[in-house]
Amino acid sequence: MKTMLKGSLPKLSDIFPPTDHQDRETFTPNAFYPNLSEWLKRSHLKAESEWFAAIAALENILLQNQNNAAAGRGLILSGPTALVRESKALTGFKFGVFTVKALKHLPWLGLQLPSQEKSAADISPTEIHELPLLPTDPIANERFCLVFSESFALLLVLGEDQWGLSSFQFSFDPVLTQQAWQQLRQRLVNLRYPQIETLEAIIEANGSPSPDYRLVSQFSRQLLQNLPDQSNLDLKKTKSPINAEITPPKEDNSNLESGCDLELLRALTHEIRTPLTTIRTITRLLLKRAKVTEDVEKYLETIDLECSEQIQRMELIFRAAELGINPLGDKPIQLIPIALEKVFQDSIPRWQKQAKRRNVNLEVNVPKKLPSVISDPNLLDQMLNGVVEKCTRSMASGGLLQVHISTAGNQLKMQFQTQIKSPNLTLKALGKVLMFQPETGSLSLNMKVTKNLFQALGGKFIVREKPEEGEILTIFLPLGRIK
Repeated sequence: MKTMLKGSLPKLSDIFPPTDHQDRETFTPNAFYPNLSEWLKRSHLKAESEWFAAIAALENILLQNQNNAAAGRGLILSGPTALVRESKALTGFKFGVFTVKALKHLPWLGLQLPSQEKSAADISPTEIHELPLLPTDPIANERFCLVFSESFALLLVLGEDQWGLSSFQFSFDPVLTQQAWQQLRQRLVNLRYPQIETLEAIIEANGSPSPDYRLVSQFSRQLLQNLPDQSNLDLKKTKSPINAEITPPKEDNSNLESGCDLELLRALTHEIRTPLTTIRTITRLLLKRAKVTEDVEKYLETIDLECSEQIQRMELIFRAAELGINPLGDKPIQLIPIALEKVFQDSIPRWQKQAKRRNVNLEVNVPKKLPSVISDPNLLDQMLNGVVEKCTRSMASGGLLQVHISTAGNQLKMQFQTQIKSPNLTLKALGKVLMFQPETGSLSLNMKVTKNLFQALGGKFIVREKPEEGEILTIFLPLGRIK
């Protein structure tokens, strides 16, 4: 079975049926050599331009049909930001935005939400309501808009297609729009959002209308009219909203040196991630394509996994440097209760693959009942993967890595113990963040940065060296209870 590395929750782009686009179907490495990276960039820019053209077309349709919309009868759900900016277009609609920031307003995190007794009529039609989303949810990396009105329902998604390539898709199909709502609804149920009934009432009131063919034609025509001339796109000069989001803030003179270090690390991260992303994309295309032998399939899956791990490692290194220079950052750490069963269900198979590649035996002792912990799910996952990677890389072939998980008072205790440590391995400091291992060529976070990151997660990281027994790494995390 061909394993694609996906999150546990489905993406909205997965709702759409697979496409057999000619560009994907006729893919061979020689077809794009030597300009594969440029082709991938153009593919992303093409999907993004279609997305913005569709949003502009949607705004026009809403404005032209606003007189036919009863006040408060429509609903527009989007993520990760509000999309329709014309206030007139919102006259007949309520608006919800799925965002990670809304997590802090959930009642079981100790903060107040508006009264659960508030009815749909009590909510201002022009008010934008934030709906909670976990940082690790795959739709946090998609851009989407779901519209329900008396005359039509529409789903817009900018994500990835079945090949793992950037893709924009839309549909007026009532079945697909209802499937999209059910996916979003389930996320709200999981996070105990108290006003689901308000949203359901609006959607049920509109039913599942089949749109007039003239409206669909009007939307498609305006989408095409809003598209830029692709032949005139200059990849080096084009500035997309994604680029705008990652543009670093200007540093003052006191932080000039740190800012330069961060910029250098940002550039290195980009230069390393780009070819790895290209290799991973080719690998996934080959896995999706033809009949391959079982051995070749295993090799391709290993390449996919290795690329994903290296990309994640570079993201973690840059995140660590960013937090060291600017603790608040553009993406502050979100500490929320998370279920450990889910964490280990996803992580242990990945750790086993990591250990197997290094010919290291992995033994994980997990208690039958696990509590929840307070942490940042995405950062915790990256940190635990990094700890396992550090252990397996430093061990000799045939060594044993033991992981013991238990509770200690009001904390979770995770202990990683290595045996048969590889001899003659040296670590050299590389700047203020990294350590370099010349024998293996691997990079890792230094001890101070690692401890600071676990401290930012509300925990503690301790390392003990035992000459006869190897190394013991212990992680403590605060327990949390979801009421």
